[in-house]
Amino acid sequence: MVLGVVASQGPQGQLLAWRHLKANWDNLQTLFGNGTFTLGGLITAVTSHFSTEYDFKEVSDFFRYIDVGSGTRALEQSLEMIQLNVHWVKNNEAQIYDWLVKNSKTKNSKN
Repeated sequence: MVLGVVASQGPQGQLLAWRHLKANWDNLQTLFGNGTFTLGGLITAVTSHFSTEYDFKEVSDFFRYIDVGSGTRALEQSLEMIQLNVHWVKNNEAQIYDWLVKNSKTKNSKN
C-alpha cells in the first residue's frame, strides 16, 4: 500500500503518512470497512516505525474512541511496537551518539 511505502521513507515520510491517515480516516474506513484486515495493515504500516512518547500518545489518543473493527489487534500491536521502539531508543541513544561522535572525529582526522 502506498501509505506504507511513504511511511518507510524516514521521519518525513512517517509524518506525511500519519497526517494523511488521520485526515482521511473516515474515507478510508468507508472505502475498506471495519470487516477487513486492510485498516489494520494501514495502521501497522504507518505507525510501526514511530519511536517517541509523543508518537505513542498521538496514536493512542487518535484511536481512543474509534472502532477499528478487525484492525483492533493490529492497533494494539502497533502501540506495543511504539513502546518497544521508545524503550530501545532510550537504552541505546547515548551509545550510538558516542559512537558516531568518536568515529566521525577519527574519520575527519584521517583526511
